[in-house]
Amino acid sequence: MAMIFQEPMSALDPVFTVGEQIGEAYRAHFPADRKEARQRAIAALTEVGIPAPERRCDEYPHQLSGGMRQRVMIAMALICKPKLLIADEPTTALDVTVQSQITDLLRTLSERTGTALLFITHDLGVVAETCTRMITMYAGEVVEDAPVDDVLMKPRHPYTSGLLRSLPSLSARRSVLPSIPGRVPPPNAMPPGCRFAPRCSYAAEGCQVRQTLMTLGPQHSVQCCRAAEISLPGAVN
Repeated sequence: MAMIFQEPMSALDPVFTVGEQIGEAYRAHFPADRKEARQRAIAALTEVGIPAPERRCDEYPHQLSGGMRQRVMIAMALICKPKLLIADEPTTALDVTVQSQITDLLRTLSERTGTALLFITHDLGVVAETCTRMITMYAGEVVEDAPVDDVLMKPRHPYTSGLLRSLPSLSARRSVLPSIPGRVPPPNAMPPGCRFAPRCSYAAEGCQVRQTLMTLGPQHSVQCCRAAEISLPGAVN
């Protein structure tokens, strides 16, 4: 298992070259000397599309652009061939063009190497383009788990529907942007029953009891006692 962190400038050590840091990750798991680790680091930089990898290998993080630093993080994460790659908001600190490049790179590398990709993000556009399944979490709990297309077309939890309706691109020109009222409860003051109930316009008496994930189909689970009786708008309606 490996992880790509949100901000590469904070995750990378400023006093070591990127090649040393990638090679250190490799040497921590395989019996290799520094020469072999350097060659592995150069190969990893080549795989993630960094030009002139031999030269970049000897540069420090501050000498690279934000997009290149994120590619270095990806190379470091993949050098040991993990079965699971966790990407924690890997495109948040990047501009739109570089975001698209990094997203395409992650998807391509995942398909090529057979590595499972767990993408943590609030950008539902990235989820739609990159993922096959979408898990929605609220206040530390999973509230919906289903294939991406199913969620976009027909969400079954009010919070998921609220997130989809809050996307600016889905609103009519000059209309009021829909938003979810209220705030997420603090960890020491969680409401009884459904944690989303105080902010939910569909809340009823049954929502005051503890909710559990219910299976609505072969691949769709939701934590809402009213999921079977309410119809929620998605990304296309």
